[in-house]
Amino acid sequence: MEVKNYFAFTAENKPIPFCKAYLYEAGTSNLVTGLTDKNGNPIDNPFQADKDGLVQFAGPNGVYDLRFKSSLRDYRIRVSIVDTPALLAAATSAEASKAAAEIAMGETILSRDKAQLSALQAAAAGHVYESTVIAQSYGVGGAVINNAGDGATDGQYNIPVIGDGDGALYRAIFSGGALIAMLVQSKGGNYSSASFDFSAVPGFTGGDVTPVLLQNRPSGELYVVPLNDGTGAARYYINNNGVAYTEDEWIIQSDSLIKAVFANHSVSSTKIPLFKFLDGRVPLWLEGNMLSAKGLSGGLMDFVESWLLGKGLILDKGEVGYPDFSILTADKKVIFRYQGGVAYYYGKSPNVISPEKSIRGASLYAYKTAIAKAIEGAGNIIKLALTGDSWRERWLIPQRIADRLYAVYGQGADGWISVSSTDDAENLTSRKPLNGVTVARTNFTLVDISADAKTGLFGPDGHRIDCTTATGTITITGIRAETLKGYYLDTDGTWEYRIDGGSWVAVNEAGSGNTSEIEISGLSTASTHTLEIRTTGNTGTVTFYGFYATGISGIEVSKMANSGATAPQYASIVDDESVHYILQDIGVDLVEVCLGTNDFNQGVGLASYRSGLESLGSAYKSARTETGIVITSPPACNAAGSYPMSSYRDRAADAAKTLKCEHFDQFSLFASFDVMNNLGLWADGYHLNFIGGRFTTEELVSEYLIPF
Repeated sequence: MEVKNYFAFTAENKPIPFCKAYLYEAGTSNLVTGLTDKNGNPIDNPFQADKDGLVQFAGPNGVYDLRFKSSLRDYRIRVSIVDTPALLAAATSAEASKAAAEIAMGETILSRDKAQLSALQAAAAGHVYESTVIAQSYGVGGAVINNAGDGATDGQYNIPVIGDGDGALYRAIFSGGALIAMLVQSKGGNYSSASFDFSAVPGFTGGDVTPVLLQNRPSGELYVVPLNDGTGAARYYINNNGVAYTEDEWIIQSDSLIKAVFANHSVSSTKIPLFKFLDGRVPLWLEGNMLSAKGLSGGLMDFVESWLLGKGLILDKGEVGYPDFSILTADKKVIFRYQGGVAYYYGKSPNVISPEKSIRGASLYAYKTAIAKAIEGAGNIIKLALTGDSWRERWLIPQRIADRLYAVYGQGADGWISVSSTDDAENLTSRKPLNGVTVARTNFTLVDISADAKTGLFGPDGHRIDCTTATGTITITGIRAETLKGYYLDTDGTWEYRIDGGSWVAVNEAGSGNTSEIEISGLSTASTHTLEIRTTGNTGTVTFYGFYATGISGIEVSKMANSGATAPQYASIVDDESVHYILQDIGVDLVEVCLGTNDFNQGVGLASYRSGLESLGSAYKSARTETGIVITSPPACNAAGSYPMSSYRDRAADAAKTLKCEHFDQFSLFASFDVMNNLGLWADGYHLNFIGGRFTTEELVSEYLIPF
């Protein structure tokens, strides 16, 4: 009997482990009897999938309904069981017998000029196409037998597909005059409608078969297109929401074509059969991207040993029951030993290059040192900056990160206080400062790199506020600090400030055109404070970049981000004198950078994105050489970008390698948007909700921010 293999899937194409399966007679609720497992042992009906959602069974020839039932999904598919050897024996026509033999042996007998392409098609599960158009168009991906008909001459026949596409071909198998199976030979492409032509089948009447049109490679999937330039090379693409996307380096040379295909395709099974006997046994397969086999013949083993002996080597088997082995020279010197999963060898070829080692977290030595000092009671400040786009300016995620760190290392001062937002609500869209600080301002104009053309100087979060009147005010309340600084542009403005309702202190700017600061120290750490600023008597321009609360031992978290910003926009300000002045004055131990969502949505070029990240990271390193950097790649949002989100993830990894810093791949820690949204993590198409904020916080904190 033919062994059938099917996976139970959710509506999101995720396997359903241990799903219950039922096999019914087609169109009925009658359970089929006489089922066996892959080894021929009888099994019950219903039966159960394994941990990967796979069911394997064999049964009598026929057409059946396979039902998968679980709390995640309940659905049926039409299946057919075909005992090929029996059909071959039953075929009476010489031509039919010949055709049946060709189909039965077609998986293993390959013409020499098609061997490579056929191997690729098997290895890549059919994901090799003549063109990107065919790859992303709809082919005839299946056939549903509604009525098996009768009267046909038993055997196998090629069945053309009629429609507006081309290239589809099926093989029909008849037994007892009825159609029992439709085998796809080629799915073809460019179909919007199709039907099967059974006119070449002698005597067949009453059959009804519906073609199933499926996109050959859906959005987000990779595929390979041969270059046809005589070199044997190929290019691979990804279907990016209907657009065939590739990059210059996505070329696979002929000598590594099969290896590259396996590296860029995922399959639902850990074992991929390459050849199969008529009785279902598989002698050669791929397992974990490596070639595996049932065994080697004695003749082949003799050849291997003779070849090694000719090279002066002896293959010495390890102890019985262990996969250990050694390679010895003819004089019994061991030059290679594999034991306990570890390879040992003598010497090294000059052509062997040791791989570049990268130890996770090694670049965060300043941050870890500050933590170690704090744990030992040094009374120091651990300085962490969170920068990026709305994933770091919106209050939700940074506050959760800060609270987790406060609980472990103690709460320091409030860090950077941005001039950008006057929000005070604690909701999903709020950009309020951390820890209950509030900012109010009147007659000051916000200038923002994500919304305005780059003019003048900015703070490190890409914001500044300007006032050209004598009625401007700023009030910041709830400040926790021992020392409070305000960074401003020293031009021709006039203003004054006071702390906690005390006396006003006048500031008459000197017009140097450089960044300057006010510093208020000696503040009580037992209470919070209020800073007030007014532009009384001003006839020039007063510009503020931001404020900085510091001086309390523990961890100090600075939220220095800009909703809507991209990596190139940050790169546009890194050379500003104001940015360098402020970053050098603060001197953070670690900066975490989360950028990519806006770059993806706005179609920022991949090279520009990478360059922007490198420029931003370099600005922090220039301000303080010991500063550690973690670049976070956010998950894919609910939008269609010009480039796949995975490509931005890859460029972030490249930037981290250039900067010799850390890369936090949160993109790969999330499932697709639809899956995670159904689980309740997204607030909208671009931002996480409270649950999602907790999810991403715990991942980042456990990976890098709480090392001990």
